Amino acid sequence: MGWLIKTEEEKRERALEKAKSKEAAHEAKRKRYIEELEKKAVVFNGKKIVVGVDASDVACGNEAYFFDDHRALLVTKSSSSLVFVPGSYTPYSYDDITGFEMYEDGKSIMQKGGTGRAIAGGMIFGGAGAIVGASTSKRTTESVCDTLQVVITTKGASLVKIDFLHFGDNKKSGSAYQMALDNARRCVAKLEEICSNHEHSTGSVSNADEIRKYKELCDDGIISQGEFDSKKRELLGL
Repeated sequence: MGWLIKTEEEKRERALEKAKSKEAAHEAKRKRYIEELEKKAVVFNGKKIVVGVDASDVACGNEAYFFDDHRALLVTKSSSSLVFVPGSYTPYSYDDITGFEMYEDGKSIMQKGGTGRAIAGGMIFGGAGAIVGASTSKRTTESVCDTLQVVITTKGASLVKIDFLHFGDNKKSGSAYQMALDNARRCVAKLEEICSNHEHSTGSVSNADEIRKYKELCDDGIISQGEFDSKKRELLGL
C-alpha cells in the first residue's frame, strides 16, 4: 500500500507543478503583451495612455476610444486599412472637437455642428481624408453597404475620419454591418455628449458675461437695480 500512496502523492505533486508552470507561462505572456502595448503608449498632455491596459470610458471597436479622465479621443492610425495595428493611435482633445457627421456610402445620415458640407452620392475631400462615395451604378438595392464612416470636425476646420466599415457589399442584415453600425452609433453618442457639453459651457460663460455687463450698467446708473435684477433672473432662467 505504501507504494500506492507514494505514487498518488507524486501524481498530485506533478499535477501541481504542471499547473504552476502553466500559470507562470500565462503570466509571462501577459506581461510581454502589456510591455508591447506600453511601448506604443500615446502621450497626451504629458500623461501616457495605454489602450488595452488603461480602461476607456467608451470603446468603439478597434477604431476609436474615449478617455474622459484625459479628455482625449484616440483614433487608430490604420482605420482605413484592413490591417489593425494595436497601440497605433492619434490623440485628439475633447476641447478641439466642434462637430461631426456620420456617412453611409458617402451619404450624410447624421450631423451635429459638422463639416458644413452635404454629401450626396459621394464627394471627395481630397488625399487620405477622402470620403468614399456611393457606388450607385452597381447597386440596385440599399440592402448592402460598402462604407460607414464618422467624420469629426476640429478647431481649425481639420477633419478626422474614422472608418467603421471600409470594404464592399456588406449585407445590412449581416453581423459585420451590424457590429460596425453599433460601434459608429456608440462613437456618435459620445461625440454628441462632448459637443453638448461644449454648448452648455459656452452658454454659461456667455450668460455670466451678460450679467457682468448689466451689473456695470446698473453701477453706472444707466439702468435701475430693478431692471438689473429682472435681466439677471431672465439670464439665469429663474
